[in-house]
Amino acid sequence: MTYTREQLKEFRAMADAAGVKWETVYHRIKRGWTPEKAVSMKTMSRRQAATYAAKTSPWRNFKIKG
Repeated sequence: MTYTREQLKEFRAMADAAGVKWETVYHRIKRGWTPEKAVSMKTMSRRQAATYAAKTSPWRNFKIKG
């Protein structure tokens, strides 16, 4: 989906208010995130992202028999 300049200005203002870098929000929107989610989700360190991914992965319940 493409956005107008006015919409991007609104997203930028929301990002500034939320404390998220505009570059991060812009790339998230470009990758298909909804603007509301792109602005509301804080950035994470690599460790935080790995922990979050591990908790939400369907493979976390996988047990290796051996």
